[in-house]
Amino acid sequence: MIDGNWVGKVVLGKYEIVDRIAEGNQSYVYWAKNLEGGSDAAVKIMKQDAKGDPLARDRMNREGSVLEMLSGSPACPRLYGRYWTDDGLLVLVLELLDGMDLQAMLDRDSRVLDPSEIVGLFPPVIATLSEAHRAGIIHRDIKPGNLFRTWDPPGLKLLDFGFARFTHLRSPGEAGRVSGSPKYIAPEAWLGKEDLDARADVYSMAVVLFRCLAGRCPFEHESLVQMLKVVPTAPRPALLSYRPDLPPALDDWATIALAADRDERFDNIQAMWDAFVRAVRPVVDRSGIEWTNGEPPDVPSSSDRGA
Repeated sequence: MIDGNWVGKVVLGKYEIVDRIAEGNQSYVYWAKNLEGGSDAAVKIMKQDAKGDPLARDRMNREGSVLEMLSGSPACPRLYGRYWTDDGLLVLVLELLDGMDLQAMLDRDSRVLDPSEIVGLFPPVIATLSEAHRAGIIHRDIKPGNLFRTWDPPGLKLLDFGFARFTHLRSPGEAGRVSGSPKYIAPEAWLGKEDLDARADVYSMAVVLFRCLAGRCPFEHESLVQMLKVVPTAPRPALLSYRPDLPPALDDWATIALAADRDERFDNIQAMWDAFVRAVRPVVDRSGIEWTNGEPPDVPSSSDRGA
């Protein structure tokens, strides 16, 4: 079989591959029709030149393991099956999503999101990350491109667990590597710390929320060397300097959520989110949205980060 030419093949006995819809560094993604009349699927297949790379194999297999562990959590795509082909390629059969990623949404006219829209979209992702962190899993690549807005049913999914790490395990092949998307990588990851924990995801998600509100990330440099220099050390920018119309409490939130020292950051993703929701409460109340999860808590101070 020619690499990347799976069209017409049937996987798991019922999914006929119809068309290729995406390509990554180590895999292809196909749309597959359900021959039994059920939901169609997305089929992710390892590339031929990746099967000889132990790190690539480990990452994709780890993604399958994480999806299995998080099965049923609100923002995790369903995994229908995982298997190795006779010639050593890993195949993941996944829920097919209809919509667009958050990066594409934000790229349209350089738009920002209203706080009420964020409050309506993000709770499933926060819940899924909370579940992952309790299981000792950190995502390590949270960014708008890995958040997918679905149309039917409407919601937000968390994608691409290829960089995920189990905090109780170490991957020797990744020692010293900085993984993720530069604008969203936590300071401790830039510094090459091996003992990463959930607070790295807290930082990355806070950058996503900052980007959604401000129209830009806290730090934006083309040079990776410059990013390495500023992210762990530079003063944190004030969110309201880009959006003075937003509640002042958001600057207090950002100071904690984006802290260079992770010990000064929110201790968990739920505490970070609760503080964000409380900070934007005045704006959301004016929008008329109904709170579905009760009253949000007060914004924590730097001495109350959700421990």
